Amino acid sequence: MAAKPAPLPDATVKTVEGGDRPSPVSAPLVSPFGRAATRNPASPAAVLQQGRGGQFRAGLLSFGLGYEIGALDDVEDQIDDASERLERFTITEAELTSQLSGNSSQAEAETALKNYVVNRVNTDVIDVVNPVLRSLAREGHVTVFGEAQVPLTPFVMTVEALGGSVVFDASFQAVANTSVVTRSLAALDSSAITVSASYVGPGPDATPGTSDDVYEANADFDYEDAENNESSVLVKGALVKQYGVGYSHNVWKSAASPESWASGWLTVGGRLKYYDLRLVRATVRLTDEDDAEDALDDAQSRDSTGLGLDLGAQWTSRHYTAGAWVNNLNSPQFKFNRLDLSGYSDPDVRAELQSGATYTMKPQMQLAGALHSADQHWVLDLATDVNAIKDPMGREYQWFSVGAGYVSNTFWVPGLRAGYRANQVGTQLSYLTAGLTWFGVNLDLAYGLKEIKYEGDTVPQSFMLNLSSSMTF
Repeated sequence: MAAKPAPLPDATVKTVEGGDRPSPVSAPLVSPFGRAATRNPASPAAVLQQGRGGQFRAGLLSFGLGYEIGALDDVEDQIDDASERLERFTITEAELTSQLSGNSSQAEAETALKNYVVNRVNTDVIDVVNPVLRSLAREGHVTVFGEAQVPLTPFVMTVEALGGSVVFDASFQAVANTSVVTRSLAALDSSAITVSASYVGPGPDATPGTSDDVYEANADFDYEDAENNESSVLVKGALVKQYGVGYSHNVWKSAASPESWASGWLTVGGRLKYYDLRLVRATVRLTDEDDAEDALDDAQSRDSTGLGLDLGAQWTSRHYTAGAWVNNLNSPQFKFNRLDLSGYSDPDVRAELQSGATYTMKPQMQLAGALHSADQHWVLDLATDVNAIKDPMGREYQWFSVGAGYVSNTFWVPGLRAGYRANQVGTQLSYLTAGLTWFGVNLDLAYGLKEIKYEGDTVPQSFMLNLSSSMTF
């Protein structure tokens, strides 16, 4: 999203003819809890000019959507290969009988037969299936998300009577995630195999009890781990409603000349947020015929509310800006519905499915800075999350982003921007970003740098899109 040049601390501030400027290049395209909620709470007083009569900014529209998926094409190739190998798997009577030659007793013959069956099953079945299960656990995730601001929000008021800027914000976000919890199949043990080696008679030497005696072989085994395996699909959903009010104030101004790099002013701000979350989750075994989406529809969601507190500071000058802030200092918590795990006995599977029953919005510090050209039309900015946090789905995020942009002062000359952003933890997906502001409308997208094959077409593993517009008056 486009760069917003820092305003000047005096009457030389440039105003935008025909509308407000978009948010910084490095700002999240689709953020965990609304775009306005992730910005520095100190920035409104620094961005809007405080002059006679004050200044106001209102969002006209803002919505975004996106998706992230695992490398499902690799998993699909593995499944196809494993299916072909399993279809070809068979142990013929001739193979079994051939294992009995060279044994001088029935006990030796049956031991040899067991060992052969164990090795064949473990090599051609278990060792084929388990890599697929591990890949499903690693890559079998799909996440879709969208968000929207309530019209006219965020609404920012900067008036002399208030001594700073007041922000009112309201946003909604929906996110759904599917992941796979797997447990490897246990190796077949010889104790589960029943074999019989029936003595037919002596071999070519016509002497009973020698190594060339002839036997007939039969083998049967009882392997319940495949049927009882508790590998499951876990589906989660969240609807997040957020309402916030913030205040920011310029607390100190440098006495240096506006042309000096030492010039500028310090702004501090805070934001109080009210969260209303509806969380739901459901699980279905891979061996069940039930659909995971149907299970999620049948699950009873759980509603919970909480408050969040953000604090931040920003230094603003003609040449650069630098800011730091912390979101959710108080770590609000929210509860998912209870899962029915009565049919599960594997303690590891139960623990993994039950993890994340309480979602905690842990504090996260964010840093952002930007360099501006003398005419305020060009900007280079950088932003990073200092620590990683999780979203309601349990996905880890710690963003780093860099971008550059040109900002136009008129409706008909477009503003352009481009950048790069990457999640440094979790999926570690990275994006190229691009945006356009034209006639007061901001269009921004992020295209994932990793691609997969889907139904013969190449598509990015991740993608995000935002459309927004606002006005200043």
